[in-house]
Amino acid sequence: MHDIKNKLHIQLRKYGFPIFTVGNTSSNLYVNRFYQLIRNFQAAASNNSGSQLYYCVELGLNYFLIGNEVDYININHSGMPKGKIVPSQIRINAIEKDNRYFREKIGSRQEVQNWINDVLGINQIERVSVKKIRRIMMVETIRLLPSVLYISIKYGLIRILPFKIRGIIKKAIKYRLESSS
Repeated sequence: MHDIKNKLHIQLRKYGFPIFTVGNTSSNLYVNRFYQLIRNFQAAASNNSGSQLYYCVELGLNYFLIGNEVDYININHSGMPKGKIVPSQIRINAIEKDNRYFREKIGSRQEVQNWINDVLGINQIERVSVKKIRRIMMVETIRLLPSVLYISIKYGLIRILPFKIRGIIKKAIKYRLESSS
């Protein structure tokens, strides 16, 4: 999605590689489309690891990390400092394992499979009871309820209310935002 917006596909066409897209990553069809696409191949490669690596290997493709790793730069996300994105220690550890298994090709087939299963959470449902998952979902629902109501009022319900009530609600929202700052 971002590559298409940045017209990267136009630059890559000159190399003669087939270029595919499976759509917006936010789509609930994305993962199914991705799996349908990669079923047509025996191998995949990239210069950085990401979810595509784990999905490809889980489906049985040979995966290779080749070339120089890419540094990610934040140029406009307001929730993060501008400049080079520094990965967390968890991500650094994952990159090291990915490089070991897929760039340097060190490690047994079983080690690689265990790593992929761990990253994708395969076989981990046995470690967490249904009761605990249900409790987590209830706690998160209750925790997020004020935000959901706020968003619903601000962007949904407010559009169907009479103008006078809209004004009162907008003033209340503005007051809430100013008092929380």
